[in-house]
Amino acid sequence: MRGITRGVMAAVLAFLGAVAPAAAHPAPFSYVDVRLEPDGLDLTLVVHVFDIAHEFGIEPVDRALDPIVLNQRAHAIATMLGDRLRIGIDGGVLAGAVWSAPEPLAERQSLRVRARYPMAHSPSVITVAAALFPYDPVHQTFVNVYESDALVTQTILDKDRTRLDHITGTRQGIRAVAQRFTAAGIHHILIGPDHLVFLIGPLLLGAPSDG
Repeated sequence: MRGITRGVMAAVLAFLGAVAPAAAHPAPFSYVDVRLEPDGLDLTLVVHVFDIAHEFGIEPVDRALDPIVLNQRAHAIATMLGDRLRIGIDGGVLAGAVWSAPEPLAERQSLRVRARYPMAHSPSVITVAAALFPYDPVHQTFVNVYESDALVTQTILDKDRTRLDHITGTRQGIRAVAQRFTAAGIHHILIGPDHLVFLIGPLLLGAPSDG
């Protein structure tokens, strides 16, 4: 019996050792909300602190949530994200956005930044091009496009698809959106249990812009 018990304990410890790295694996996702308003585009971007810490050599990773650390790097973070996330309308790239200071979201191990792009007229096509963290080949960016308060387009950008062109006044088929997001969600939940926290929002409601 003692031999069997020791064998079971060894198996359990081996299992926990295999699970621990997966559970600690950071969620390789970012979230972009684009809201078309009558006088401009409002942008909200949520990124994981692991990615920011990697880009700026911040150790340990949790220091990327420290307001003092963020304040020191606020301009550099905004510049990097602005260079890697391009918003365009009707074939042209929007410029001149004022980015907010990074806001720590401790419960999500993430940072949130906002920007506003003023516009003189309502566009026919909104383009979102993102290659936020090229160092990570499995990184994905979940994009939600709203027209006023209505969610009209959802998609996932990755290394193979870096651009979304949304024709305003249209709405994606619910079935197509559900199929794509559900497949991606199942895959990443299997990679690590922590991914469930980051997937449940965009899968069901879209990544939130507030709180």
